[in-house]
Amino acid sequence: MTCESLGFHGGILACDASCQFDAAGCLGRCGDSLVQLQFGETCDGANLQEKTCLSENYYGGTLSCTEACELDFTSCAEAGRCGDGVVQTAFLEACDGAELDGKTCETLGHTYGGVLTCSDTCRIDTTACEGFCGDGLADASYGEACDGLDFLGKSSCGDFGYFNPRVPDSLACDGTCNPVMEGCTNVLQWGSSAHDYASGIATDQNHNLIVAGDTVGNLQGTNAGLSDFVVVKLDSAGNTTWTRQWGNANVNSCNAIATDSAGNILVAGYTEGPTDGLSAIGSYDLYVAKLYPDSSLAWSVQTGTSSTDSAQGVAVDSPGNLYVAGYANGALDGNPYLGASDCVLIKYNTYGTRQWTRQWGSTGSETAMSVAVDGSGNVYVTGDTSGAMDGGNLGGTDVFLTKYNSDGTLLWTRQWGSAGSEYSYGVKTDGTGNVFVSGRTSGSLDGNASAGSYDAFVTKYNSSGTRLWTRQWGSSGSDGATRLDVDASGAVLVTGWVAGSLWGNPWLGGDDVFLSRYDTDGAHIATQQWGTSSGESGSAVTIDSTGEVYLVGHTQGTLAPSTGLGWDLFVLRK
Repeated sequence: MTCESLGFHGGILACDASCQFDAAGCLGRCGDSLVQLQFGETCDGANLQEKTCLSENYYGGTLSCTEACELDFTSCAEAGRCGDGVVQTAFLEACDGAELDGKTCETLGHTYGGVLTCSDTCRIDTTACEGFCGDGLADASYGEACDGLDFLGKSSCGDFGYFNPRVPDSLACDGTCNPVMEGCTNVLQWGSSAHDYASGIATDQNHNLIVAGDTVGNLQGTNAGLSDFVVVKLDSAGNTTWTRQWGNANVNSCNAIATDSAGNILVAGYTEGPTDGLSAIGSYDLYVAKLYPDSSLAWSVQTGTSSTDSAQGVAVDSPGNLYVAGYANGALDGNPYLGASDCVLIKYNTYGTRQWTRQWGSTGSETAMSVAVDGSGNVYVTGDTSGAMDGGNLGGTDVFLTKYNSDGTLLWTRQWGSAGSEYSYGVKTDGTGNVFVSGRTSGSLDGNASAGSYDAFVTKYNSSGTRLWTRQWGSSGSDGATRLDVDASGAVLVTGWVAGSLWGNPWLGGDDVFLSRYDTDGAHIATQQWGTSSGESGSAVTIDSTGEVYLVGHTQGTLAPSTGLGWDLFVLRK
């Protein structure tokens, strides 16, 4: 026999003088009313060590002790406690373990989501929830520009995407976490006492804006004749760095502008008479000029036939070569003249030396209106034709897209249209070699419904010349798309003019300016419309390397305070 066999926890069993067991050396046992923790007892009989269901965090019940000297929580558990996985709202539990009583971060107002958890005290823990508009912490990743007094460190108009760098007259954050301010503007308007027109806009590597056009007034100095070339350089805050105005005693017009990687500025247009000391060739000649970033003239070229010719588009490739597109009413640089007006494409190197000239068309009349270069150096020219350049004419005037390689080898031409008339004004490429063409149509182009007398359109081709899609849109009036640009995602932005309400936007009178955005698959994303009761036109749009969008055009009204009269130039930052 041992102490253990007699029910004790241990010790030394002895034999007394009368040969009876002596348990005095044994160490106690379950049932002696003494709680011996060292032997695993948590209670003994009625001895619960002053513990109750409540002291053990249960909400009620009667604590008891088992015959094995272990606390019996059966009655306590029936009353429940925090941690049992059951939400007991009567005892102010908001959750219990994984049981969140149907709550989520979103249902608690954390609209940006996250993971809701339950604390050890059965209280909701929103630590892992994302924020929400109104929490006082601006979160740009969810599109918040501000929240409460948090404006993400921004304070000036320029910080918020407006032109002027001044501090707003007032600044607050609205209920949608967008800033509300006064004293800022996203439109610049300026002009002379006569008519001024903008035809193109480009940006450089320092985010400066360069606007091209022409004026019959005095924007910088004295007008040389009927109309002068104009180039204006603005910094990203909208301050004018310089204005260059030049020409001859007759008509001069900038039709397009581009910049190279060094910030040099290339303009293309036409001139009537000798310009920059060059010789006149015909009644109107193609004119191309390169300006250094400080506005000084690097070189200019005047070329043409004995008739009327014009440069309508200009593009620059990565080595700095220029491609100038336009039209000629005669044989240019020894090329055969096909009749009426022909398309022309001229390549110049960075020093203004002509590399080659291509002239093409039909027996009808063609006009090349815009040119673009892709990442491989291929050149795309778009415009309109009254003849047949690729198969038959589809009715009235059709549009075309022609692709050349950098050596001037013709790769393909595509012609498309409706039973009405189409005119193309813009072409751009994306990062994967797709090509986008913009213009206007009086018919139903590629199966699209006609909305008015003329509609805007944009068509996408791949690099092989396969037409991928066409989108056509407009008001009940006469509308048109001019130029376009493509962002890093492949979405296309198109500007132009509209003589009515477009996509539900209010029509402000005359012709308004619009900016439409389509994704790379042709789905409409958004359209905005601006104007006055007079008349406006959006001439071109460009996207800089940071994704800022700038739209240029001219207005007869007041989009922004201006001292000009007649038609003024404007730049809109979006």
